[in-house]
Amino acid sequence: MATIHPRIQRAVLLWALFLFAVPAMAATADEPSDPRKCVLVLHSYHHGFSWSDSISRGISEVFADEPQFAELRFEFMDTRHVTNDAYLDAFADMLQIKYAAQCLDVVICADDHALQFMLDRGESLAPGVPIVFCSVSGFRPDMRDGRRLTGLRESIAMGETLELALRLHPDTREVVVITDESRTGQALRERAEVEFASLTDRVSVRYVDDKTVAELQDIVAEFSERTLVFLLIFGRDSQGRVFSHEQNLERLAPYCSVPVYSVWDFYLGHGIVGGKLADGVLEGAMAARLARRILAGENAADIPLGKSPLRYMFDWRQLDRFGLAEAALPPDSVLEHRSFSFYRTYRALIWSTLAVFMILVGLIVALFVSISRRRRVELEVRRSERRLRAVFEGASKVAFIIADVVGPVYTIQEFSPGAEKIFGYSRDEILGDAVARLHLAEDAVRLADVLRRMQHGRKGLAGELTMVRQDGSHFPAWIATHPLYDEHGRLYAALGVIIDITDRRRAEEAREILEDQLRHSQRIEAVGQLAGGVAHDFNNLLQAILGYGELAEAETEPGSRVSDCIGEVLKASERAKVLVSQLLAFSRQQVLEMNNVDLNESVSEMMMMLRRVIGAHIELEVVPGRDLGTVRADRGQIGQILTNLCINARDAITDGGAITIETANVQLDEEFCANHAEARPGPYVRLSVADDGSGMDDVTISRIFEPFFTTKDVGKGTGLGLATVYGLVRQHGGLIRVASEVGEGSTFEIYLPRIERDSVGVVDDATESVPGGTEVILLAEDDDMVRRLSKTMLEGVGYTVLVAADGVEALAVFAKHAAQVDLAVLDVVMPGLGGDAVFERMREVNPDVRVLFSSGYAMDGIHTDFVLDEGLDLLQKPYRHHDLLLKVREVLDQG
Repeated sequence: MATIHPRIQRAVLLWALFLFAVPAMAATADEPSDPRKCVLVLHSYHHGFSWSDSISRGISEVFADEPQFAELRFEFMDTRHVTNDAYLDAFADMLQIKYAAQCLDVVICADDHALQFMLDRGESLAPGVPIVFCSVSGFRPDMRDGRRLTGLRESIAMGETLELALRLHPDTREVVVITDESRTGQALRERAEVEFASLTDRVSVRYVDDKTVAELQDIVAEFSERTLVFLLIFGRDSQGRVFSHEQNLERLAPYCSVPVYSVWDFYLGHGIVGGKLADGVLEGAMAARLARRILAGENAADIPLGKSPLRYMFDWRQLDRFGLAEAALPPDSVLEHRSFSFYRTYRALIWSTLAVFMILVGLIVALFVSISRRRRVELEVRRSERRLRAVFEGASKVAFIIADVVGPVYTIQEFSPGAEKIFGYSRDEILGDAVARLHLAEDAVRLADVLRRMQHGRKGLAGELTMVRQDGSHFPAWIATHPLYDEHGRLYAALGVIIDITDRRRAEEAREILEDQLRHSQRIEAVGQLAGGVAHDFNNLLQAILGYGELAEAETEPGSRVSDCIGEVLKASERAKVLVSQLLAFSRQQVLEMNNVDLNESVSEMMMMLRRVIGAHIELEVVPGRDLGTVRADRGQIGQILTNLCINARDAITDGGAITIETANVQLDEEFCANHAEARPGPYVRLSVADDGSGMDDVTISRIFEPFFTTKDVGKGTGLGLATVYGLVRQHGGLIRVASEVGEGSTFEIYLPRIERDSVGVVDDATESVPGGTEVILLAEDDDMVRRLSKTMLEGVGYTVLVAADGVEALAVFAKHAAQVDLAVLDVVMPGLGGDAVFERMREVNPDVRVLFSSGYAMDGIHTDFVLDEGLDLLQKPYRHHDLLLKVREVLDQG
């Protein structure tokens, strides 16, 4: 073949290129240089932020099928670090310059900042371009007005995730919700407060949103095992430092020993157990599909809004850490980071091998069934016999007796060790004897009727019965008889099961005694409440009667008829005052001034007075306890208790006798307390007053502590003496016990708790007349009569008195005269503000202000459990003229 010249080859090639290039250039001039659609993906956050990267990955996967269809351009606003308007304007200018020569077909906005950016600046950047949004929590319907806009509204399953967490961790008592102070963090907190509101009756919910990472580490390290953490978002700490969410969680995880749940998939694998999580990849894919529909020709405004996709996702390592079974998880849950499992890998092989093995085992077992069946039956019979024999012989508190019921006399054939212990017979001496030997004569005749019932297939005897021991003593027992039949169904014997219920009967009787004591105590308490309430209402009235009576007596001629009448009024008032005090003491509403007291000293100091009270015809003997312990008590009320008991003992002695007062250290044990409902085990000091008088019957003893109950003749007593003793003893935390029989005298035993402190001696009160003064006194009293009376008393001895009708007026007066007021006399209970509240306000103005409280009520705010608070002075109503002036002078002189 001839060879073509190289020049000719080059000419032909150039001509061919020319022929093909001209049409191609013409076509290029008519069509765009790049026919692909341009999709701008605008992220609110930065590249490398896991949530944004997940959305990008989902979008890219959808458009990866047809790369020639669209070009994806990704931009990141980085609003986690900066969000001011100057930055956003500059960012918009940058995008406008960057995409000035490129036509945008769709903009996909990820998260709220990106969407708001396009709504505010989109018309200048890409006029009329349709927008698809995703992961937006702050969407409002008005955002679609007049815009080509569609997308996915953010759906976060906070409530469902927490409900699931509480179901997986049923012992949870506290949920700590962690978030940050960013706009997103606070928006999520508001949603959480709404969704978790219905759970506050089951767990306490605490929110933490203003901490640094170090502070959070300290907080989570102290969580109890009943705490659960719910992590919303934590990407910025309280100092404004921005971190990745995963880094922050990984910093907290080593310090946190409790389970952590969340609603975001990017936390999975970094320390959370899981939850119903928002999946960024799925969300991005759904947004991309909406964008493709728009690129295919659909109008964005006509496409309905969707919701973010959620799915249950869990970290297998965390499930294993907290011992959570996969079966407890919702169906279709996704498990990440599962460790290698030999079973899951070779499950089919394992099951097939096991099936073959089981078939082989079944064949082998079948070969031995017929041989081993007889042996098993024989072995089971022997075992049953041994078990029955062990029960028969081992039950030491239950008697098993088998009686032959075939012959005319029912004889004992078996007698268990328990029966030997209960009845006192040995087995050898009782076998063959009649069953009737163990029964009362009247019960033995019923055995024939019991036998007839069992012969007809009915139950035998069952119930409580009195039985007879070897020594002839009787005891209560629970007995049940059961028929024994042979292989032909004939009755040949009866089994008797007998339990000695003597201890149970005693326990029931003891319980009835305690119940009676409790009912009696409750009755006394109820009467005490009524008595105390009545007593309170008399105090202000008695105060006015006593005070004005004394003032009137001072103005009358001594020895005149008017003076005598007023004197009788004052005597009656004093008796009423004592009566009110007794009622308050009985109701345990008397305010006590507690000190450490030696009862030996108290008894010794009262001997002279007690001898005068009981009279010379009665011998008074004191037996002091050795090394007597100290009690915490009101010395004056202890004297009242002694006086009342001695008077009661004196009245029970008619023709001469003796009264013995004795003290001793005692220790109350559990047995004593079990028989006395008000007692508590521990060390006590016992004070007893015994007489050899007429004594009392049980009916009288059951009522002696009731107020106004008395066995004395009319006019011989009020019936409040022992009621007062009862109230005071109970108010001191003690108990009182009475033992008496008619004609044998009575003994009253008082038990007061013993303490390990030295007693305080008695300080004699001065009895000289009380001078007045020239100081300024603020008097606050809501009762008009008492206020006028007290003002008259104080002004009568030289004091200057400023008055107030309630607490508010008292503060107003004090504000004007704070520098002049030397003492404030405050009623404890007043309208508006009580005396204690007024005192606290006064101390804010003048910390050194001196105050004297006055009250006719016990239930007020200056004492604890009716024991006067230390450092406070109280004048109890009703008081005499001398008492008021003495107490005022005493408080003034303290300063």
